[in-house]
Amino acid sequence: MKRLAIATHTIILFCLASISGAELQGWIFPGDPACGARDTYTNYQIDVLKPQYFNVEEDGSLTVGPSDSCNGYTPENVADVKAYSKRQFATTACQYTGFNALIHDASKVQQAISTFLATMQSTGMTGVEIDCENYEQWTSDDRSAFISFLTQLGDTLHAHGFQLMIDGPAIDTADTQGGVPNFRYEDYADLAAVDYVCVMAYDNQLGDGGTGGAVSPDAWLIQVVDWIQGKITNSSKVVIGIGSYGYHGPVGQATDQQVQDTKEESSKYSGYETAQRDSGSGEMMWTQNGIFYDYADTTTLDHRRSLLEKQNVQHISVWHLGGNDWFSGSSTNNNAADVEKSASIKLGANMVITALLFAVLM
Repeated sequence: MKRLAIATHTIILFCLASISGAELQGWIFPGDPACGARDTYTNYQIDVLKPQYFNVEEDGSLTVGPSDSCNGYTPENVADVKAYSKRQFATTACQYTGFNALIHDASKVQQAISTFLATMQSTGMTGVEIDCENYEQWTSDDRSAFISFLTQLGDTLHAHGFQLMIDGPAIDTADTQGGVPNFRYEDYADLAAVDYVCVMAYDNQLGDGGTGGAVSPDAWLIQVVDWIQGKITNSSKVVIGIGSYGYHGPVGQATDQQVQDTKEESSKYSGYETAQRDSGSGEMMWTQNGIFYDYADTTTLDHRRSLLEKQNVQHISVWHLGGNDWFSGSSTNNNAADVEKSASIKLGANMVITALLFAVLM
């Protein structure tokens, strides 16, 4: 039995080992159009999976779920995610109203910390990821309260063997920093409570790029990396988030008329076969009947990965799994049966352990 356990462990580590280069991470959110996420993480070697299991409600309370949609928080989904990754971070969705209500209320802070910890203990995941956006609305009081919250949360997680990751906006220049004056990466450079800081280096089409612009232009992406590396010099702490998605919208119209698309959705639009690769981003683009279309494919992702690894980026996170492409060279299709078998062994053990812990702690 001991030899079998050692052999099984060795097979799992071999099959789930990442290819050389930066660690690859993938975000997963519940519901359409991301229901195909499992197809990606079971067919490709992804080091870190990051499902959205937490939500900060408008009143500042932290909830776990949903459990009634694809990729939702269930013992089965937790076990599956753990079976196909080395590490896992449960992501927290958070908009400004809830964020503000949470961080300025000591009782809600303690409730949130207790919920985060109990969930980590019941699932055995690696840690928690905090994604509280609307950074342009943050006040100086929010800035200090958020750091206090993270310090309490991170210290609690660390005391029990778990980790903390936070997400932040793409900042490329001092002017961009001026638009989000109360989110500053230097605040987290030496904050021991935070293990990883992830920059969401996409959505440029919603800002300076505008409709007709790339989600992540190369020159802009490099500037974003240069900015964060100038603020946090410990490269092992920095994660760069990149987009694997597309969008469409009327040319010359406001960005709020844009619609985000998966590559699968983009492929169904008229004119898809006429798309041309943009030399400044690696993205695929076309315009038809006054509507601009953009999407990312495997070549786009490989191009971005190459750029980032040349910048000494050690962790790359992709938004998002489900309906979108992944990197080349990390497919498990050549040994899919072996991977599925070994992952199934790990999945079975995880399901038993997770179900027991859910029963005890929930």
